[in-house]
Amino acid sequence: MIISKPLLAKIVAPILMRSVDDIIDAPTLQDFGVHSLEMVEIISEFEDRFGISISLKESPLLFDLDNAVQFIQEKMAARANPAR
Repeated sequence: MIISKPLLAKIVAPILMRSVDDIIDAPTLQDFGVHSLEMVEIISEFEDRFGISISLKESPLLFDLDNAVQFIQEKMAARANPAR
């Protein structure tokens, strides 16, 4: 599966009640005043959609969708190729 900023924006937009374009154009999700409950919803959606586990400690990595793309790709790669 290819992870992209537009894909993540489509997941996040309904949670934050913003347009996909708003999400894509924003430097970070913090620009929308994301509160903890919304962040938990975003994490839950990402976990369900991509089959990964994200700790609350890792959640700051998700505020910037460019970083989130890379983070999720790395999580998915680690899941596909577990260390032996």
